[in-house]
Amino acid sequence: MARSMEDIALCMDVLAKEDEEDWLSCYPGRRDTLIKNPYTTPEIGSDVKGLKVAVSLNLGGYVKYVHQDVMESIKSAVDVFEKNGAIVTFVDDDFPLSKFDLYKTYKVLWLGGVAHLLKTKKDSDDLTEAEIKELMDEGLYTIGKQGEKYTAVEAMHAEQDRAKMGVAMNKFYRKYDVLVTPTLPIPPFEANKEVPSNIEQIASGRDSSYWEDADMVRFWGWTPLSYVFNMTKQPCGCIPCGSFKEGNRLPISMQVVGPLFGEDVVLKVCNSFQKHTSFHRRVADQQVSSDS
Repeated sequence: MARSMEDIALCMDVLAKEDEEDWLSCYPGRRDTLIKNPYTTPEIGSDVKGLKVAVSLNLGGYVKYVHQDVMESIKSAVDVFEKNGAIVTFVDDDFPLSKFDLYKTYKVLWLGGVAHLLKTKKDSDDLTEAEIKELMDEGLYTIGKQGEKYTAVEAMHAEQDRAKMGVAMNKFYRKYDVLVTPTLPIPPFEANKEVPSNIEQIASGRDSSYWEDADMVRFWGWTPLSYVFNMTKQPCGCIPCGSFKEGNRLPISMQVVGPLFGEDVVLKVCNSFQKHTSFHRRVADQQVSSDS
């Protein structure tokens, strides 16, 4: 969204304003104490001394495959926090969402949501099924049709499980200020593809059986580190923290996950990393050099 955390903070000050068209827009419990620009105030700063940083490389085993370069980059990144006074703890052995069926809950909520989108589009624009299929991305249309098979009871069960997940994360943040994870577990791949064409080679030797399940050869097979926190409503910030060792050395990023309504601490942690590293400038510098 931006080249610096300062610009993200400015962006957040605009996006987080009250909006009568969004019934959820406001700072819950803080309506009478709102400040004009909460994310760009000096108090946010970048000092992480004493901050309790949890680290998970695979969400307690839920993410079946994480590229070795990604894991090494995340470990190096949290070393930066530790050197600046943060208290770093690896939590994969005690990740709070491990007891939930995250995949099933996600599919009911997401596929059901796409099915609702299909029906809304069809009804509002008075389109035929054939016209909808022609207009929509093929993959999105396919999972939308899958979503039509879920019942209202299944949707309510999924929402109930989602609430329990949110409670588990609330309790997790009693012990930690933020959670750090990879953003994506695999290298960037070709445009206009839902999954990389060489996924079997990418995962060979490490849980490659994960990709033998046809249902996993979809975008949710390589996005589990992000959709989990969409379900629990955690604010997340992603910032470059390394690059792959082979090929075109494309960037790797870490995800900083905060407590509910904790965008300010996410910004602080990301800003601290940016202040002590130069990863966020490297691609731009290379591009300028190659263009010139």
